[in-house]
Amino acid sequence: MLNRFAIRIATVRALRGRTLVGQNVRDSEIGPIEDIAADAPTPIITVYTDDGLYRVQGRDLFTVGGDSRVETGWLSLVIEIALTQRMVIADDGTMDVVQPKTDAAMEANIDFIERQVLAALSDTRGTASWPEMWRRFATDVGDRQSERGTMSREGVRFAGRKVVLQVRVPKDPPPGEPIGRLWLDFLALCTSENDLAPLVPILTDLLEGAPLTDVERVRAAFNFSRNEATAMLLGEPDDTP
Repeated sequence: MLNRFAIRIATVRALRGRTLVGQNVRDSEIGPIEDIAADAPTPIITVYTDDGLYRVQGRDLFTVGGDSRVETGWLSLVIEIALTQRMVIADDGTMDVVQPKTDAAMEANIDFIERQVLAALSDTRGTASWPEMWRRFATDVGDRQSERGTMSREGVRFAGRKVVLQVRVPKDPPPGEPIGRLWLDFLALCTSENDLAPLVPILTDLLEGAPLTDVERVRAAFNFSRNEATAMLLGEPDDTP
């Protein structure tokens, strides 16, 4: 679902440059976070979208929750923070840096970064376009879980934190429906990013789908069979049950 892609991208972009990890915020790295961090020179944040629950009504496969076809469903947004004693934290001038030379210093930096993550997603300054986009896709936030992780391997001490936010996301546009202001604004932001701009035509095609007549659009929105549509005076009779 494209709502997963959008909330993940908005999270990554909202966090870049707003914490002690700097630009080192990654989208969906494959593999354990301790393996990714082992040889990294600076702290890292990795963003994932985990399990989601979407309660389908009838055959409307784009419904994401509840009894209404315009309600939303929930998914787990995972933000993993990792650093080791070998890493160097660069001071961006906003705070005194505690280099992670000891266990206590590593733990302190993890606490600092977790706080910065939450502050970044709450950034309401005029230039904070990606945090604002994050809020538009995270229409509600439920539980926030914070899990601690540590490991020692080959003489390298690892400290990590997994922050899991239960977020409510909007329904993807059904086939043939207008893209809508939310997605148009998201595509415009993607166009402004060099690495995301090549994806915009693909996303646009996926969102728009094939051209549909008015009847086809209504049928697609609710996934009606032809006979069901005919019974509702939306189409011609069909022999297929």
